[in-house]
Amino acid sequence: MMSQFTLKLLLLMIIMSLTLILLLFRENINWYVISYNTILQITCLYIVINKIESHNLNYISTANYITYLRLVSVIVLSSYVISNSEIMGAINTFSSLYFVIFSIIIFILDWLDGYFAKTLNEETKFGEDFDQEVDNLLIMVLAISIIIEYDEFFFLLLIPMLRYIFIFTKKYLHWMRRNLYFSIRRKYICGVSIILLISSNLSGLPFSLIELLCIINTLLVFISFMIDVLWLYRRKNEKIY
Repeated sequence: MMSQFTLKLLLLMIIMSLTLILLLFRENINWYVISYNTILQITCLYIVINKIESHNLNYISTANYITYLRLVSVIVLSSYVISNSEIMGAINTFSSLYFVIFSIIIFILDWLDGYFAKTLNEETKFGEDFDQEVDNLLIMVLAISIIIEYDEFFFLLLIPMLRYIFIFTKKYLHWMRRNLYFSIRRKYICGVSIILLISSNLSGLPFSLIELLCIINTLLVFISFMIDVLWLYRRKNEKIY
């Protein structure tokens, strides 16, 4: 059963990544792009397969396939960011339009996998975690693309890092392990954060506007996390069931 999952996801990864690479890079395809994508795609596929196995899933849902498509797309998008940066010594100008269009498509797919999960009654713990991880990776890529252009906005890395700080802290503070209450706020904040990051990547925006969007974005996400942390802290003496 697991070998079938692996084969299906592998074929999906190859077809999707090659299509996106051809669309995004065209004549600028090089061995760095190919090797970078190959290594990351195979590594992430290995992690996903292991997570599926650990959750004892008998099948991969439609929503999970869409989420995996998003993961493949985010990895290609990350190579696009790095290959067009001064870090790699690239001489071609960063194509903001392509980057923004593909970021928007990935964002729309985020809504689509949630829609299928609810409509087809396919909501699982694995699917929820998988979706959140891909959201966070997209946020990280979008943030890095801004930082490459404006290094003074390095604080944007706090946005994706807050999730991992929260998860890491749960291992050492028992009161952080309580299940959080359902909140639509988290979903809205995540969506708004991605929209603000995509907007900040638009070429032609004045520096002052980009700076304002980045500051507002970071504050919104930080405040949202602090609301949850404070809620957990106030209940630190209550028994966790």
